[in-house]
Amino acid sequence: MTEEGVQMNEETQPVQESTPQIQDESVDYKALYLDEVQNAKKLRKRAQDAETTNQVATKEKETLKVKALKEQEKYKELYEETNGKLEHALKFQDKWETHESTRREHLLSKLPE
Repeated sequence: MTEEGVQMNEETQPVQESTPQIQDESVDYKALYLDEVQNAKKLRKRAQDAETTNQVATKEKETLKVKALKEQEKYKELYEETNGKLEHALKFQDKWETHESTRREHLLSKLPE
């Protein structure tokens, strides 16, 4: 029985595929493209706004945390946290300085004397 059902489905498919599609000529591809561009711009702006809101909220949360530690006079915890951030930033500073110096030397070597 299943073979008969499969044969019937195979027989009906070629009829559907052979019908020509006349609608392609009446489609305005430029308008569709412009709609997609506008949609992409809207989504990009929404993502940027969300990132900005997230960054502001994170900064506010950090500021409140620092104020709370100061009020509770937990300077040791505040010092350790700030020192950890400083050490992390110093790693990137060293990397940046080496990158900057190699880039400067490379660009200076390209200049004629």
